[in-house]
Amino acid sequence: MNRKAVDVINRFQESNKFLRGIRIWIGFKQTGIEYERDFRYVGRSQYTLKKYLHFAFNAIYSFSYIPLRILTFLGFIVAGFSFVRGRIFFRWDNIDFTGNNRGVYSKIV
Repeated sequence: MNRKAVDVINRFQESNKFLRGIRIWIGFKQTGIEYERDFRYVGRSQYTLKKYLHFAFNAIYSFSYIPLRILTFLGFIVAGFSFVRGRIFFRWDNIDFTGNNRGVYSKIV
């Protein structure tokens, strides 16, 4: 990576930099270098499943607006459902089949 690209990456104010995504996103020309990695003869990888999942979530949430839209949509659905259920409980609690009003104005949903 050349100095210009490193300077651009260092200007990012991200607390969790996803370098694989940022490297592509900054827009400099790239070239791939193919190589064969040797088999690991001794030891195990230090990346656990938890670390891999954290890495994957960081990649998804860093460079996509879709999770934000999904969560906003789900928030509106939950809010609408809560409003409807609140109205149903409010009305059901205040129904008196004899026709008398049982203090509708003193209740808060």
